Amino acid sequence: MNNNSPDVFWIIYISILWAAVCLTMFIYIRLLQAKSLNSGKGLSHLTLNKTTPEKQETTYPETIEETEVFRKFMKYSYEGSSHIPKESDWLDLEKALDQYFPSFEKKLLSSHQLSEIELRTSILIKLGMKPKKIATLLCHSKEAVASIRRRLCMKVLKSEVPTPGEWDAFVQQL
Repeated sequence: MNNNSPDVFWIIYISILWAAVCLTMFIYIRLLQAKSLNSGKGLSHLTLNKTTPEKQETTYPETIEETEVFRKFMKYSYEGSSHIPKESDWLDLEKALDQYFPSFEKKLLSSHQLSEIELRTSILIKLGMKPKKIATLLCHSKEAVASIRRRLCMKVLKSEVPTPGEWDAFVQQL
């Protein structure tokens, strides 16, 4: 029995290790399945769509982040991008924002008159853009964007010690 002891030990060790690997793979597969179901895709992306283009319903993105105009602004926001949003791009973005956050502009503009740059800064904050990206899109410095956010904090929130983060939090809850 002493001679077989190390062999039995290794067999048990390898068996336990194999069981752990199998269990880990099982959990990983279940998590992937749950993630794909939560994203709404399920396995539908693997099937062929047999309807004709004329009969297909128009589908709209579920979130503003999935819209073409949002993607365009994200592309423009990368430092070094030579693209500057045109007026038509801003109008498209405002339209999309109104579709996904219907009362945002109304609430924001209800009590105070905001300049175009203040409104655009607030829109980009609502979309979750970081100050550096906002600065790139507005062709301003990061410091200028921080100053705009502080000014909005004083103007709208009547804050005595305004911080850019305070304005961001206010805009996100609108």
